[in-house]
Amino acid sequence: MDKMSNTQIFMTDKVIVRSGEDESFIGFQILPKDNMQGFFVNSSPFIKVRIKETDSEENLRVLSVKGINDGNEILEGFVSVVLDDGTEAECEVLVLPEYIAPPTFTKEPRIYFEKGYAIVDYEYNDIEDNTDQTQISWYRLGKFERSRFSMAYFFRKTTEDECRRIAVSRDNIPLKKIPLTMEDVGKYIKLSIKPKHSNSYLGQEVFYVSEMIKEEYVDKDKIELNAISADDYNDYEMLPGYFTVRGDMKVAQPLFMEEYGLLTESMGCGIYYNSGRQVGNMILHINMDPECKDGNGFSGASQYEEIYIKYDPVEKNGYGLRIESTAANDGQVNFALYQYKNGNETPVCETCSSKAFRPGCEITLEADKDILNAFITYDDGEDFSDLELRAKIKENTYGGFGFKHMAEAIEGYRCYIKKMVVNYK
Repeated sequence: MDKMSNTQIFMTDKVIVRSGEDESFIGFQILPKDNMQGFFVNSSPFIKVRIKETDSEENLRVLSVKGINDGNEILEGFVSVVLDDGTEAECEVLVLPEYIAPPTFTKEPRIYFEKGYAIVDYEYNDIEDNTDQTQISWYRLGKFERSRFSMAYFFRKTTEDECRRIAVSRDNIPLKKIPLTMEDVGKYIKLSIKPKHSNSYLGQEVFYVSEMIKEEYVDKDKIELNAISADDYNDYEMLPGYFTVRGDMKVAQPLFMEEYGLLTESMGCGIYYNSGRQVGNMILHINMDPECKDGNGFSGASQYEEIYIKYDPVEKNGYGLRIESTAANDGQVNFALYQYKNGNETPVCETCSSKAFRPGCEITLEADKDILNAFITYDDGEDFSDLELRAKIKENTYGGFGFKHMAEAIEGYRCYIKKMVVNYK
């Protein structure tokens, strides 16, 4: 922009367009609005530009941009607008390579088991410098008929009763392994695979199935939820051995958050694990962030979230930790341990206030025979807060656990879970 001129050009600063696909758009406005001087458009030689729309009253125009990229690397170019008086503005344009056919397997996918995980191994033909973006969905399969296979470990169709999705790839990152549980023993893992790399179309879906899962393949004492790969469909039956979402709790990456998590998007939403076996002692670790970085993390007083342990999510019996907002906005929230009987709650310890409910909050609940402990910490490198609660409880054999958001789910006051891990002792 010419500093001697009072004319200004406000212009889109960056767009991305893929070669061979529909165009992208750049908007620019010349101010003052009554400035009617002429202009011309410059662009990199591999970028085609035309004027798509004009608003003469506002002196606003929209440019249509297409790119040509026959290579395999991103081309960095520009589109600029120059006025008669020399005033200039520029938009950066990144032109991605044109999509090509999806990769083909040189080594057919194989499912194997190692250290408590189911892992898929496959190899593509040379994808050069492209990044593997294969979409993989994992299912637990109760039974199947081998006559339905066109080849060993390959089939097209199962019923919902036989098969339920348990994990899925997101963010263009292939999900190549998932943790197994005792509920997998005697069942099978089914995979849906859609081949893709960073510059290819999405390939045709193919299905594979594992051998029957044996007890020695499984970590008997561990249940793990990785939020980025969670299935957030909220209309599954709450069957034993599965994580089940209720309400609007979606896998997302909120603004200013560094990674994906299960984000609360409605009051009453939550995620639960219904254990299919009786257990003794257990420890639950949960990493969760309130979206609010100061204040008490909630949009109003008496709103709360609960984390459950030694819990039956069907009958709503067991124990848990409640995190409840206060009327103050000084960062303090109330923490208390609760007992639940048929959904009715009773506190089993004194309420304690702390500032530990912050982004980076880590919570551990430990049920050791007839003692329930809660450890809550927060450390962002500058501030630190921790809290410990303890209560006498009556032992039960429930192995379930979960989380519920009983607060408004407006932007800026939501909560999201990054990971939940349970160990049975």
